[in-house]
Order: sequence, then C-alpha cells, then structure tokens
Amino acid sequence: MIRYLMFVLFAILCVFSVSAVGQRSTKTISGSQSNSVNRVVGNDLIKAQESAFTSEKARKKSTTNLLTRIQTPQGTQPSGLAYHDGYFYMSSYILEPGICVIRASDGHVVEHLTPPVPKFKGRYGGLAMANGQLVHVQANNNHAGTFDFLELECLNPTKHIKLRTPSDCSDLAIHENTMWLVAARHTNTNPVAPLIYVVDLEEREVIQTHSLPFAQKAQNHGMTYGGGYLFMSAGNTVVKIDPATFKIVNRTQVPAIRVESLAWDGKNVWGGSFYGGLFRVEFDRDADCKRF
Repeated sequence: MIRYLMFVLFAILCVFSVSAVGQRSTKTISGSQSNSVNRVVGNDLIKAQESAFTSEKARKKSTTNLLTRIQTPQGTQPSGLAYHDGYFYMSSYILEPGICVIRASDGHVVEHLTPPVPKFKGRYGGLAMANGQLVHVQANNNHAGTFDFLELECLNPTKHIKLRTPSDCSDLAIHENTMWLVAARHTNTNPVAPLIYVVDLEEREVIQTHSLPFAQKAQNHGMTYGGGYLFMSAGNTVVKIDPATFKIVNRTQVPAIRVESLAWDGKNVWGGSFYGGLFRVEFDRDADCKRF
C-alpha cells in the first residue's frame, strides 16, 4: 500500500514538472514570435518612411517641372496670357478660340470660355490683369484699340474702352493708371519693329509713343508688367525694359518660336508660344542692368 501511494505521488510530481516546462517553453516561443513580429513591423515602417520620402522628392521634382513649363490644350494658339491668384488665363487666337483658365500648380484646364468681347473674325487677343479683373484687347483691331474689362468669375464684360491707335495692337500691360500697348503696322510677310503706346486710363488717351531697336522683328509681340519693369517679346527673344526711360536693360532667348504672349506671376515672367506651350522665362541675372 505504501509503495502504491509513493508511486502515485511520484507520477503526480512528474506531471506537474512536464506542465511547468511546457508553459515556460510556450512563453519562450511566444516571446520569440513577438520579437520577430516587432522586427518585421519595424522594417515595414522604415520602408514605408523611405517610400514616403522618395514620393515626396518625386512630388517636389514634379512640381518644380510644372512650375517651369505647362502644356496648353491641344489645338489652341496662345495669343494672350495673364496670371492671377494661382491661375493662368490664356486666350486662343483662331483655332479653339476662347480663353482657357489653367491651374498653375499642375497645368489642369479648369475652364474654356468664350466671353462676348469684340473680336475680328472670332479672334481673341492679348490679356492683362488690372485690379482683379482680366483685360482683353481685340486682335487685328484695324487701328482701333478696343479693350474690355472682364470679371474673373465667368469673364463677363464690365467696362469697355475704345482708343484710336496708329497700329494694330497685339498685347498689353497695366500698372495702376497706366496701360502700355505693343503694336506694329505690318503684313504677314513684312514684319516691322514694334511700337509701344503709353495710355492714361483715366483720360483714355495715348500720351506717349516709343519705338525699340529690335534686332529680331515679329508679326505679333507679347507684353507684361512686373517688378517695376516692362517685358516684351519678339519671335524667340524677350526683353526687359525700364518704363521710365524705355531702355532695354536685359534680354534673353527662349527655346520657343512665335512667343506672342507674356505674363507676370509675381516673381517670374511666363511666355506663351503661338504653337502651344507655356514656359517660365529665365534671364541671366549677371547681365541685369547692362545696357543693350
């Protein structure tokens, strides 16, 4: 009997011992699995952060590229360009006529409108910004400078100005109460040097006329005002002009042809090629203020 009791006690102790070892073993395995999971999660987190960082660099690079060149809608002919609050307003001459509203951050065309402004054979012309309104100049205006101020919401005309000018205006620039018009009396086969008309908007009359000695002549010219200077284009050349003296203080050539529209985005000049595409104009800063 005593031997039987001792045998049972011994068996019970063995069972408890195996159970304890099993529990420790289970805990060890569980801990090992936990550490493995932590390492996997940590690696995934690092990879995710690296991926996010790479994506951010790509986004910034993409944004930088978009800020230097924007593709215009296929088939349009940029003939006027203006900028306001993150958007470009671009007029198209004959093909796909109208005014496109283009988001500057990614080149997305928000709207393509056809405002009821005076047009010669349906052709839209130069654009400029003035006190939160878009100003359109009639293209091929037969020596009559016709301008319409358009509200930005839907480009409805709010004010109409008509001036008598000796030449056909192609673009304009406005600062406070002064408007500059660039024009030339020409034919398609015989372009001539452009003229700049200075207009007093209050009096609605031309008060000065200036000519520029361009080495390159063009059928139509672009113009804008920004940073205290006028900018004007002829062919693939863009010049920077001191509006107080009408001297050219800088010039550059751009990788485009028939640059007939210019705009100022608050820091940089943008150009539009008649054959499509908007691009940022780069000037050689070292050449700034040299006399040409």
